[in-house]
Amino acid sequence: MSDQSPIERRHNPRINVECSAKVFNPLNRRYRSARVRNLSGSGALIEVATGDLLTRGDRIELYVDPTSSAGVVDHDEMRPAVLIHMHRAGDRITAGVHFETVRAVAQAA
Repeated sequence: MSDQSPIERRHNPRINVECSAKVFNPLNRRYRSARVRNLSGSGALIEVATGDLLTRGDRIELYVDPTSSAGVVDHDEMRPAVLIHMHRAGDRITAGVHFETVRAVAQAA
């Protein structure tokens, strides 16, 4: 058993960003606008409207808009991900997602 906190165990540094994104929910085949709050090679913190019935463990696809990411994301790509944490506040959901494939993320300029 390790004494490291979750932050110390993180292998991929988080980068604080404010960029637009889209979440695709394969269960209802709908896209939903989202905002990315932070991003790493292994996951992201996103915010979406509560209109969809998303739950922890759901598989989604996340598209981060490269034109609004200040160089952190440099190409178009849908990233398969799993919702690992959710918090509802009013009409918004803040969710932690874990990407199925880890990739390097550029540092913002």
